[in-house]
Amino acid sequence: MCLTAKWSSAAEVKDRAEGEGKLMFYASFNAADSKTLTDGFKQLYPKIDATFYRSTDAGLMERILTENRATLVKAMGDEKGLVFMRELAKQAQLRSGRTLVAQLVAAGEFKGGLTAYSQTFETLKPAGAPVDWVYLNPVFANIHPTGISAKAPHPNVARLFIDFVLSKRGQELIRGMKRIPDRIDTPPEQARLMEGIKPAFAPTEVLENFERYAKMFDEMFGAR
Repeated sequence: MCLTAKWSSAAEVKDRAEGEGKLMFYASFNAADSKTLTDGFKQLYPKIDATFYRSTDAGLMERILTENRATLVKAMGDEKGLVFMRELAKQAQLRSGRTLVAQLVAAGEFKGGLTAYSQTFETLKPAGAPVDWVYLNPVFANIHPTGISAKAPHPNVARLFIDFVLSKRGQELIRGMKRIPDRIDTPPEQARLMEGIKPAFAPTEVLENFERYAKMFDEMFGAR
């Protein structure tokens, strides 16, 4: 009885979603990966017009980058972390956008980058770029939560899209982007993307005192 009720509910959501007919996916993925997801969704639900909008809000990106650098200070310990960041500031140049950092390294403008994503290098390598990556524990993980706007004009389509993203088929698309899927039954293409890595996340203390860490970062690296 429970399974029948569940399938009926899913079918009802699908019917209502197809009646709504439109999906707008606000993404922090790069444009190519966002298109891969929406195209995969459209193949499964051709009656729904799925498009995406990728945010390029520089302020949001800078906040995320600064927050990650503040996760570093706490993980190493305040005293050791601050010494490390001050020495780093003497050598490092700042760039907004982790894909851009990887591309600049591949082009030979920099010898290395500290904040680029491993999947970007894994995409560049088959194209002949003379790059590779190594991890330095602790590795700071970025979580990409997926949610529905409280005022979404097409909420049933949004529910259907989230189900698709979390499904095995959706996670296989994520895996094809050289990213790490969330499903246990869909491991990454390369074990090295996870092997030996100890992921770390921003502690609550950093989030609660974000302005303090942002000010500290600006003082060390120069306000932007």
